[in-house]
Amino acid sequence: MMEIKFKDEAHEAFFEKCLKQAAVSASDTYRRAFFYTMGILPETRTHIHRLWDFNADGIKLEGINDAWQTSGSLNISRLAFNLYNGFRYIGDTWDTLQIDTNGNFTPYELFADPDAFYMLEAIKVRYPEYTNPDKPDICEILKQGLASAT
Repeated sequence: MMEIKFKDEAHEAFFEKCLKQAAVSASDTYRRAFFYTMGILPETRTHIHRLWDFNADGIKLEGINDAWQTSGSLNISRLAFNLYNGFRYIGDTWDTLQIDTNGNFTPYELFADPDAFYMLEAIKVRYPEYTNPDKPDICEILKQGLASAT
């Protein structure tokens, strides 16, 4: 398993607490990425219950429009929602959602943020099979196999 880099001790403690509270398995990269991302900022840690329903086991859209959200916490929330289930909608309620055509969920918008390093770590948590630098390159393995066969 890859080593996860945390912003600080509070980030790591929050992540571990949420994994335990939500009973997240080691193989559940969706929820692990969500909680890792939400743990980056104190604001999202404080308001996790406005963004995640631990009883229903899913995101809560209403928290994304709360007054406490800043531009930074909104980027974190959007990335977490997107890593969890590909979420890229705008609207005030589940009934009024529309696909975001303003680009709010694009890397251009999301990663123009002082916490971009940890946001990239969240992507590694979500996609460990593609972001492990020690993973053998299948193309190189095939090339070596073909070369030795000739």
